[in-house]
Amino acid sequence: MLDFLIPESQETVLRHIESQDESPYEVISIKPDGSRFNLEVVGKQSVYQGRSVRVLAARDITARKQAEMALQQLNAELEERIAARTAELKTLSDRLMEAQKIAHIGSWEWDIVTDTIFWSDEIFRIFGLDPGQREPEYYSFVEQQFTPEDGQRLWQAIARALSHGEGYELDLQIIRADGSTGWIFAKGQPISNEQN
Repeated sequence: MLDFLIPESQETVLRHIESQDESPYEVISIKPDGSRFNLEVVGKQSVYQGRSVRVLAARDITARKQAEMALQQLNAELEERIAARTAELKTLSDRLMEAQKIAHIGSWEWDIVTDTIFWSDEIFRIFGLDPGQREPEYYSFVEQQFTPEDGQRLWQAIARALSHGEGYELDLQIIRADGSTGWIFAKGQPISNEQN
């Protein structure tokens, strides 16, 4: 068997024979035409006619190794595509944030099921808050950042949006973090899970 193996594989077989290791291992064999193929070898110590012998069994695993290599190549290509797409999405996100900053327009999302909020950096700036801070809890935010009348109008619009699926557009007076007031145009549109 050793004559049909590349030198490194011959050393591997001899090492396994000497150590009497019975776990499977891989070697590379050479065909008469010089082409190479993969073998999985397993050895077992046995007794034959009163002598201790090493019995080896080998099977061709070329197809499996080719499939593994193809899978590795596909994984590498997929990782490259994901990295490229991630970079593209980051660029688009950066452009959106810059456009919002220039136009002084912010965007936000409120997941009412999990009660989680996402604000763009510009929403923080509009309300005089630090974009590095955590998004406020929505209920307390409406109470603190809007005049009482406009906070009530906003809640009513949100309630209609949730119950009837209709969007809203409102001019609302806000109270910034420093106590100054201003006006915003708020536009909201409910999106259900079926629309995602």
